[in-house]
Amino acid sequence: MKSICQKCRKNNNHNNKFCIYCGTKISLPKPKDDEYIKVFHSVEGISVALLAKVAKCDGNISVVEATYMGKIYDTFSRKSTNSQVVRDIFKQILAKEKGNLQNVSELCQILMGLNISITKKLELIKMLVGLAYVDNNYTKEEENLIVKIVNHLDVPYSEYKKIVDAFVPKQEERKEEKNTFNNTSFSNLTLNDCYAILETNSSTTQAQLKIKYRELVKNYHTDILKSKNLPKDMIDFAEEKLKSINFAYEKIKKHKGF
Repeated sequence: MKSICQKCRKNNNHNNKFCIYCGTKISLPKPKDDEYIKVFHSVEGISVALLAKVAKCDGNISVVEATYMGKIYDTFSRKSTNSQVVRDIFKQILAKEKGNLQNVSELCQILMGLNISITKKLELIKMLVGLAYVDNNYTKEEENLIVKIVNHLDVPYSEYKKIVDAFVPKQEERKEEKNTFNNTSFSNLTLNDCYAILETNSSTTQAQLKIKYRELVKNYHTDILKSKNLPKDMIDFAEEKLKSINFAYEKIKKHKGF
């Protein structure tokens, strides 16, 4: 059995008193940690650890990234007879591994030692890329980390490119959506259209409406999006979307007398 150093998260022999990598004193795992160790050293556990690093590497983990991770927890934990315990362990792995970029190669080596198939490797890379793209912003930090994992897992770069390129058409769909939106006159928008744009309804209070409006403005503000180096077509779409949000907000306020 291996003992994981609580500081550098690297494996040591179970009878080691000090970590051979960083010198930290090693505490013997408690009985309740046995399940954690078992899950962590599984294909699913290592996958969650790598996903956590990709989610965190460009800053804080966003809401959409956390939701994406939650769906993966659900998928992985269904394979266990004690799914809730396993799901909770996945959360612990996320918390412990998200900020540590020093053990990526070691985690990949563990995966390789588990004789993971090329199909499973590609599934993992697809999950990593999907996580990076979930907020519509594939950052340089995310790309560099994923390419590093691709190399450590001996995945052909051409296969990685196929996975990345599969996400590109979605940007073209956004462009078409933007062009369609441009042809729509705001003056023709009904109150129901305006409620839909602001993701609210007629029972929404003034305070709730203002909160939702500010949230959407923040999500589509072009200055914020430009700072993330998003493609021009996405910036253009966001600009038009922001115009519709402002129009809808003013129309609802006038209708309700706010």
